[in-house]
Amino acid sequence: MIAGIRGTVLRLGLDHAVIEAGPFALKVALPLTTLQRLPPPGQVVRLFTHFYVKEDVLALYGFATEEDLALFEQLLTVQGVGPRMGLGLLSALPAAELRNTLASGDEAALTRVPGVGKRTAARLILELKERMVAQGGAATTEAGVDGELVDALMGWGYKRPDAERVLRLPEIAAVPDVGARLAAAAARLVQRE
Repeated sequence: MIAGIRGTVLRLGLDHAVIEAGPFALKVALPLTTLQRLPPPGQVVRLFTHFYVKEDVLALYGFATEEDLALFEQLLTVQGVGPRMGLGLLSALPAAELRNTLASGDEAALTRVPGVGKRTAARLILELKERMVAQGGAATTEAGVDGELVDALMGWGYKRPDAERVLRLPEIAAVPDVGARLAAAAARLVQRE
C-alpha cells in the first residue's frame, strides 16, 4: 500500500522518525541500523516502507534499503514473530549478518537478541534457513567447508555454537587453507578453556 516515502526529517526518536511527506507528518518505526543512517532533522530522506495493518493497529515501518525491508517481511512470515521482534532482530544484527546467522543456524546468536527465546530462534532457523542460503545468506561452498570444520571440531568435543563462533572470527575465516583454518580454530578454542 505505502511502498516508500521521501520527505524531510522533522525529528528523531529512539526507535522512530517523524518525516514530513507532502502535507503529512508520518511517524515511521525504524530498526536501529536504519536510524543510525538517517540524516539530521531538516534533511531529506528516502525510506522503503512496510505498512502494517492488523485489527486495531496501523503502523508504518521504514528501512534504509530494499534488502532490509525484504528481510523484515520474511521475518514476519514466521509464526510468533511480529513487527516489534522483526525490528529488534534488525536492530541487533545488520541484514547481511542476520541472513548469515539464519543460514548457518546459529541459534545462540539469535537468543542474544532481547525478546528472542530458544523456541523462537529454532522456529526462525527452521522456517528461514533454506531461504537465506538460497538468497546468498551464506556462500554455499564456504558454508559446506565451514560445516565440515564445525563437524570436525564437534568431533573433538567442542559445542556447535563455540565451533561456529570461532570459525567466524576474522583472523580464522581469513586463513585460506582448510587444514590450517581447522588448526587455528582448535588452537583458539584451547586458549579459551
